Amino acid sequence: IDEKLHFNSNVLLPRLDSLLYPIILLGVKEIPKEKLYALKEGYQILDTFLEKGCFLLGETPTIADFCCVASISTASIMLPVSSEIYPKLFKWYQKCKSLPYYDKANGVGLNKADALIENKLGSAYCKIIS
Repeated sequence: IDEKLHFNSNVLLPRLDSLLYPIILLGVKEIPKEKLYALKEGYQILDTFLEKGCFLLGETPTIADFCCVASISTASIMLPVSSEIYPKLFKWYQKCKSLPYYDKANGVGLNKADALIENKLGSAYCKIIS
């Protein structure tokens, strides 16, 4: 579990922060491609973590899944998870979203984040396909 939590806090979150901070706090209207590539690299690594089961540590979700899905769901506002490029990650993300407590725990905040990003980017807002 610690390894996956470390991955979230030291790989996914810093890459996500590097995208969100300029948009939300500095009013930047464009997402640099190199930051999207860094996020794609995080997606790729997470996709490889999912080779041994439905969830990060096997067949049942753990706190690591909950932490990572919060990061991935927010990142997917700007860079949707492609089922073709990241098949295991896409399947995991769909499985996490289907958990009975997902919407209450993550969906409400995610919808607010999506609206905030759309508001900040204005007419430049579009979902970038990976």
